[in-house]
Amino acid sequence: MKPDNSWSTWDEIRWLKDANGVEQIDYVNLYGLNLGVVYNPAFITSEKWLKENCEHKKNFVLFPYKYDWYYIKQGKYRKVKPVYYSADTQANALKQCKDESFREKIVESFANSPINDGDWWFQGFCKPRLGGNYILNSHVIGCIALMEENTDRSTQYAMKGVKRLEQEIDKFMLPEGLRYDLWDNYIKKLDQHPEYKEQLLHLAKLTNSLKLEKFGNKLR
Repeated sequence: MKPDNSWSTWDEIRWLKDANGVEQIDYVNLYGLNLGVVYNPAFITSEKWLKENCEHKKNFVLFPYKYDWYYIKQGKYRKVKPVYYSADTQANALKQCKDESFREKIVESFANSPINDGDWWFQGFCKPRLGGNYILNSHVIGCIALMEENTDRSTQYAMKGVKRLEQEIDKFMLPEGLRYDLWDNYIKKLDQHPEYKEQLLHLAKLTNSLKLEKFGNKLR
């Protein structure tokens, strides 16, 4: 895939709701994918919708994306077909759902699913046999959600994620700026994404991580 003039930009997408008040996104022709109007589970607040559209596994649940997307690897745009998963969707569901037993299954997804491939990095984009791409802010969002869930199990998983993040965090800083993920040297501009610094410092405070605090304070 290559960018061309027919592609829509992020500024052109529209935030909508269906007849039941469930959030939708009109991606128009973002990245040339012609997605149109879709349900993105990372932004849906309806517990009913999330429960009706999840995948039930043995002891956890997942909230799949059901439309095409793209990722960048080695400087090339690569298209992927559904279904695929993200720590972002799991974190959102943990925040939106009030059913305690259901939330326990969401917590377990951070330990026993493609979200965590056994190395305690909570993937922002993953698919069986494709693996994940080690997106920084998705991992941080997952750790924060687990810490704020504040159960023994969720805190245990979050701290494993934080330990893993502390091992890798310095790899995300390049002279040109902050890397989006560890697959590539795609740089995120912090003036456009101030939440990256805010999220890192919030996680550092929740976990008393001096290393994350130091890294977060270096971001400009």
